[in-house]
Amino acid sequence: MSHKKKVDFIGLSFFDPQPSLPSPPDVFLLRQIVHDWSDKYVIKLFRRLRDVAGPSTKLVIVDSIIGYACDAPSTYSLDEGPKPPAPLLSNMGGANLLPYTVDLAILSCINSGERTIDGHNKVIEAGGWKLVEVRKNPISKIWWPTLVAVPA
Repeated sequence: MSHKKKVDFIGLSFFDPQPSLPSPPDVFLLRQIVHDWSDKYVIKLFRRLRDVAGPSTKLVIVDSIIGYACDAPSTYSLDEGPKPPAPLLSNMGGANLLPYTVDLAILSCINSGERTIDGHNKVIEAGGWKLVEVRKNPISKIWWPTLVAVPA
């Protein structure tokens, strides 16, 4: 029986140049990483990954997407379904408090925070990638959707 190696785990710093590999990676997976870093550092991280990505490499980001408190035009639609009736806020106000509490805690502790879909798109594009898909977590619209980006 032959076993083909499919995954390589490489320990490194996000912010240093990435090592040369025999072939470009198929995917970079970042789970619950980007909300811990300010835009400046996330962009640097994405650029480092972009430097070693091939034309078909995918950047997969599993992280929270925080909603706007009011209706706001967006460059990327999440297809969130029907909006709450007036006078409720678009984000359900206090009924959906947890993501905003986490956002404030992250901001006060490490100068970062949760991002809206447009906030994610901004750092993805600045890092040399293009957002092509958002896969919502079937259990929650906010927690841990998957964003998929390809080299720009």
